[in-house]
Amino acid sequence: MLARTLAEARLPHPVVAVFSVLNDKDWMSMMAALAPEVDRFILTNTRRALERAWNVIDVLAMPGQAGRPTWSGFRPRAGPCRRRGATVVITGSFHTVGDAMSRLQVSPTAG
Repeated sequence: MLARTLAEARLPHPVVAVFSVLNDKDWMSMMAALAPEVDRFILTNTRRALERAWNVIDVLAMPGQAGRPTWSGFRPRAGPCRRRGATVVITGSFHTVGDAMSRLQVSPTAG
């Protein structure tokens, strides 16, 4: 659904996906679905649910992984997240989105 929404939204490029999932999720399928709509993945781990964190090294070791993933601790005001014109999509897990909202000091109930 997110990949379809990104395609239909025609967002400014580059589109950067900050992506993290828990270890029981099918990250390969998730990344494959998003790859056609994403210029770059920034892989990270959430500060929440660390005991269930995925192993980012496994992702980086995959030959030819789509979207040229890179590892990064999520820093929303640094690197590709700051580039002018970039669209940043934070996805993968509710934990990831919640962590980003907390770091960005954004309330899910703000109107």
